[in-house]
Parts: sequence; C-alpha cells; structure tokens
Amino acid sequence: MLNIIKAFLATVLALSFCNLGTFAMTPEEYCQIHTDSGAPGSCTTNGNCAVLTTNLGTEEYKLCSDGGCELVSDSSQCNE
Repeated sequence: MLNIIKAFLATVLALSFCNLGTFAMTPEEYCQIHTDSGAPGSCTTNGNCAVLTTNLGTEEYKLCSDGGCELVSDSSQCNE
C-alpha cells in the first residue's frame, strides 16, 4: 500500500514539473491522475472539487483552482 501511495505522489510531482507554466487543474484531471496511478479508493467530482473516497469509506475533498487542488475540510467549499 505504501508503494502505491509513493507512486501516486511521484506521478503528481512529475506532472507538476511538466506543467510549470500552468498550475490550474480541474477536478476531472485530478481524478484521472488518481485513477491512472492505481491508488486505492475512488475519485468523483463535485463542482470544483475532486472527492476521494478511501477504502475505509471516508471522503476527502480537494478544491481545485488556479493553484492546483488542495485539501479542504468539507464539501461546503465546493461550488456545484
């Protein structure tokens, strides 16, 4: 499991260096990276957020904007 997380983080890091001129990321792009990396859990979109559902059933909301996607406390910060 740790190797999967490391691979996911390495993929995100590599993609961020490839896109130095553009830091904007859509929730769809974030979910595509999550899916392509083979990371556990699932990813869906909710407005301008990517929603990661872990294997334990917890949800994490990543608000995507010009600076990329960052973790937020709950879905109230996601525009639908």
